[in-house]
Amino acid sequence: MKHQLLKPTAIFLAIIIAFSLASCGIGSLSSSNAASESRQPLADLPVMTAENKAYCDKYVFYGLYTPFDQDFTEESYLTDFHVYMLFRVAASLQGLSDEYDQNNSLGWFPADFVENTLKGCFLFSADDIRNAVGTDPNNSYNQEYYDASKNAYYFQGGYGGASLMPVVTASKQDGDLLTLSVDWYNWRGVGPDGTVTPDGTGELMYVFTYSNDLTIRLEDGGGFKYIANKVTANDYGESPATMYDSGWYQWSRNR
Repeated sequence: MKHQLLKPTAIFLAIIIAFSLASCGIGSLSSSNAASESRQPLADLPVMTAENKAYCDKYVFYGLYTPFDQDFTEESYLTDFHVYMLFRVAASLQGLSDEYDQNNSLGWFPADFVENTLKGCFLFSADDIRNAVGTDPNNSYNQEYYDASKNAYYFQGGYGGASLMPVVTASKQDGDLLTLSVDWYNWRGVGPDGTVTPDGTGELMYVFTYSNDLTIRLEDGGGFKYIANKVTANDYGESPATMYDSGWYQWSRNR
């Protein structure tokens, strides 16, 4: 089953309530996201400052399809992730949801649309993208390929997963580089003991999932490129390297 590109204004329980921790200052990144820090479920998301909310709306994509739950650099992200996932992120951030939806029902996307959309947020060429997906239509593992006769990409999509809500907690700009600290929350059922219930019963609350530091290069005219990402904490008190040990995360990473 294919997933439509969801618009922030219509999903995730009005997810753009995006709020930030009042204790986090603007202009300096905090180290408070240590993996050992205890995080209690919240009835409401932390309140963001106006500046951090603006950064969140412009640079941070809502949902599980984000490329922010693992480390990457500008040299590695094309090999670390399925191109389809990066394409979804870039289309949403650039306001191209309608054009995405028009093509998504069939799974075929014009090459110009895919490549120009990706190059709007990431540092790679059309050749890089085509080489990453390959041309084998039987490549069911990657669920994506380029067809030169159609000059189009096929994306099967449908990776699944729950939706996560971001909160930008701190920001720091150094020249044309902007680094954002982000906490991510999931909407989960919580039992009387404050732990997440496996079957989703209990009181629905925002449960901390992970934190990351995202570095972005700002461009003239309001454009930007993702440069690097570093996972700094997660909800299990483990090192970031052990996050998401199975399922979709490992499948996406070990393409």
